[in-house]
Amino acid sequence: MGATAPVKPLSNGKRRKLWQVDERLICPIIGTCFSIEALRAHANRTHSSVETASDFEVHATATASAKQSGRLGKLLNKALDRQHTRSLSRAKQIRDSQGLLEWWREAVQSGRVAGPLWAIASHPHADETCLSQVYGDIHMLSHLHGANARARLTQQADAQQAQEQLRAEVEALKTRLHQTVRDRDANLLRLREENRALQARLDLLNTRAERDQQAESAESALMLQGAVQAMERLEGERAVLKMDLTAERERADLLMQRADEMEQERDALESAIQTLLAPTCENSGACDGKQCAHPDLKGRCLLYVGGVTHLRGRYRDLVKRYNGRLIHHDGGVGDGAARLESLMSRADLVICPVDCVSHDACLRSKKYCKHNGKPFISLRSSGLASLTRELHTMVMTRH
Repeated sequence: MGATAPVKPLSNGKRRKLWQVDERLICPIIGTCFSIEALRAHANRTHSSVETASDFEVHATATASAKQSGRLGKLLNKALDRQHTRSLSRAKQIRDSQGLLEWWREAVQSGRVAGPLWAIASHPHADETCLSQVYGDIHMLSHLHGANARARLTQQADAQQAQEQLRAEVEALKTRLHQTVRDRDANLLRLREENRALQARLDLLNTRAERDQQAESAESALMLQGAVQAMERLEGERAVLKMDLTAERERADLLMQRADEMEQERDALESAIQTLLAPTCENSGACDGKQCAHPDLKGRCLLYVGGVTHLRGRYRDLVKRYNGRLIHHDGGVGDGAARLESLMSRADLVICPVDCVSHDACLRSKKYCKHNGKPFISLRSSGLASLTRELHTMVMTRH
């Protein structure tokens, strides 16, 4: 960018219009204070050529028009004043460049810079030193936001891969379940056929026995005895098959339950993806959380007891994304009971994955939380998907 003429405070006390502000700040103002959809809507009112223009072309058109007092420049100026009335009211109370700089530093720390950027750029008392500092800060923030966007794309790809793997596991479970049901039905059909054949044979023998009762021979007695023994054997087999069928039904129910749980974990992962890709809430601490795309643990400390060793860092990063802090105990004999007691006293709530923790550590944690009135959450699985689902449910129900 070429050099621009130094900007001097205005002696008349009137705010600068958009086309009067420091030319270096025009592009940052357009890019920070307007979404691309809003820019396209404003530009469509004055430039018919932006209908098929790319996002960059729309931005470039708006930036160029903002440097002139034309129709689009005036529309954008009015929109900025309308969107940032609160920031303009605060800026009106500041009478010197130093005060503007102090306010700007507060805005940068909070991450809410759109309103202060416009209010300071158009302020009559903003001098060259102030505006140069604002330009430098907003320039570096744009680099930081670009790096964060690339990180979010990487996280999206990882989450998509995990989702596909989870979907494949669910499909495999469904296939095994269907095969189990088919095997069960085939066994049941065979058992019924054998039972009918046995009953027919027994009826025949009973008929013969009644007919020849007066002259029952040793041979008929042996036949009857063999039939009875065969019936007893088949009844025994029937009982065994019945028990096997009951076991298969229970296994099928467990498989179906696991499939439902995995689908719920998949849904939690998809929701987490949307959370990671959603824009930061502009209301920050004033947000009630009901419609917020970024559920907030509000800095609470979570103790994770047990779990997979190589996933510790992933557990911690996941909780951090929800604005929480995670501390860890290995759930075995390595860290010890004394350290477990110390960590539980620091935590706001305790989480135990039952598939990867010692029985003693789990019981100690549950007993401690009950005695001290702290939340205790038992996870079925130590995987990231299970923790993601619980965190999402936790922050949403808490709101």
